Amino acid sequence: GLAGGHVKFSVAWSSADRMALDNSTDRFFGFQDMAVGTGSPELARYQPRVPEALKDAFSHRWIHSLNTEVRWPEVQRKIAENFEPFLPLQWFLSEFGAYELSQKFIKEDLLAMDGYAKYGKGFVGHSFYQFQVDYRQGSRELKFGLFALGVQKVGDTGDMCDGNDCRKFPVFCLNTTLPWFPKAGRPELNMRAVAVALGWNGNAGNTGRCVSPGQRRRRRVPVVV
Repeated sequence: GLAGGHVKFSVAWSSADRMALDNSTDRFFGFQDMAVGTGSPELARYQPRVPEALKDAFSHRWIHSLNTEVRWPEVQRKIAENFEPFLPLQWFLSEFGAYELSQKFIKEDLLAMDGYAKYGKGFVGHSFYQFQVDYRQGSRELKFGLFALGVQKVGDTGDMCDGNDCRKFPVFCLNTTLPWFPKAGRPELNMRAVAVALGWNGNAGNTGRCVSPGQRRRRRVPVVV
């Protein structure tokens, strides 16, 4: 087998309430299922080849995670403040969706999560869902994501190959403006990338951002691949 390294394994569970495998809790069923399933795999009708190796891998190479759309105060109350039975394992938010959250609440929640992660209570951070809006999944998915895809072409990829079929693809700029929010009368939900950047006194302007025609005359936009 491969020698163990520092990379940890995880499963991104739902934050919905469902009964755990051993019927002990419905609050964080996924965390409990992993603890019970590795300690008593027969409950899942599974027979590991080396039971002790499975337990050891869970103890040393596992990190719990879950996806959520709700605000951090609710996650903190429901999960973070009740995580002690699972220590010394850690956990993180694999998808913080910030569904229909205003810039103000996004900034507040990110800073609160960052602060809580410093307390040493098992929570180690989050991943914001997601970098670019997913246009393929319908209107609901437009309410996630930091950047919209612009119309200005900034370059081309190198050869992208599927077997022997190699092609180049256009690369378009990214836009912090999410126009469907203002059109729906919800301007406070716009500019999600800006809200994230402001949480750390930064800004969302960088290479690959969409620029106005006037700005294009003054500056070249490098290719983002």
